[in-house]
Amino acid sequence: MYKKSASYSEQAECVQSVANRCTQLSAAFNYSDQDARSVCLHNIRSFAYGCGLILNLLDSWAIGDKTIREAIPQLLGLEDVTKHSVQVAGNILHKDSKLTLVLLAQFQIENLFRNLARDLSIKVNQGFYVLAGDVLTHVGIPNGLDVLNTPALIRNSLHSNGIHRGYAGNDTKVTLGGVSYEFLNDEPVHCATVEHIAHSLESSLDVLDQVLNTSQVLALSDPLMDEYVWDIATSP
Repeated sequence: MYKKSASYSEQAECVQSVANRCTQLSAAFNYSDQDARSVCLHNIRSFAYGCGLILNLLDSWAIGDKTIREAIPQLLGLEDVTKHSVQVAGNILHKDSKLTLVLLAQFQIENLFRNLARDLSIKVNQGFYVLAGDVLTHVGIPNGLDVLNTPALIRNSLHSNGIHRGYAGNDTKVTLGGVSYEFLNDEPVHCATVEHIAHSLESSLDVLDQVLNTSQVLALSDPLMDEYVWDIATSP
């Protein structure tokens, strides 16, 4: 879901929607916990929960009663509690939580596509955009690459301190469920709010749903190997 948010609690609702979608997909496919498909969904849900916890804490800090607003700085270890220090601490928590969500969730999607490519015998030598395109083509889904690439573009802007560096200097504009995302070359990215990030990830989960429902992917064994989880599960 996308909701232009006026409060931390409304942003938390958007993030919770991502977690709910992960739960829905996990229950629908019901793969084992070691399966790479489950690993992706469970980890994204975990990151969404973590972001939501921070947003709800910030909401309590902003609108809670005096006791709550005095307790939170102590719990966070703020020694010099001033209006400025509280604002700085809140901004740090807010920024870190949303960047962690898009960064780690996008890594999970990329990891899943690499695992799928391996078992579908798709040669992988390129980055996420080519990888995702090759998998989508292989399983017969003509659309979806722009959707999957949207959170990746938000993530990539982190490498340049919030500036979009387009491939070959290109701009990218995409609309997901009526929500516009614009990435203008050499300009700041303005579609990296919590609600934009959550909406783009949930849109990516819709594409994952299509991929996981293809005959080629349904035919893959359970568990589909995830190298890290596989090593942990099979170690003596």
